[in-house]
Amino acid sequence: MENSVDLKINQNIQLVSFNLAEEEFGIYIENIQEIIKVPNITNVPLTEAFVEGVINIRGNIIPVVNLKMRTSFETGKITPDSRVIIINIKNRRVGFLVDNVNEVIRTTEDNIHLPPEESIDEDSNKYISGVYSLKDRLVTILDVENLLKEY
Repeated sequence: MENSVDLKINQNIQLVSFNLAEEEFGIYIENIQEIIKVPNITNVPLTEAFVEGVINIRGNIIPVVNLKMRTSFETGKITPDSRVIIINIKNRRVGFLVDNVNEVIRTTEDNIHLPPEESIDEDSNKYISGVYSLKDRLVTILDVENLLKEY
């Protein structure tokens, strides 16, 4: 009888990390269409408070969500370091306004962990898909699809 070995495929993952206030977050790179400097944002009345407005990117009108407000941080001012991360999920494009973009993190799925249940309330937990631990910091990975479901 042959010995069979179960090989677990350790898939490579890339995350784009960014800051909201002093906290670091990440989004899976396959969800990102592009990252741009903050263009002029046109206000749209009668929208959710976390919707900054809309932008025109090469003829496409894209809503911009202030990710700080969407994730219950205090809102701050747009600075020269602020960026809009254009997300494309199921042919739906939305821009996320963030304080700054840090880097692309390359890792494997084995290094992504679920957040401890007792550390996050049920409402917040649905927006978090995992946590990646670097030497000196943690990166909270956002579940972009769930963030957009309620918008």
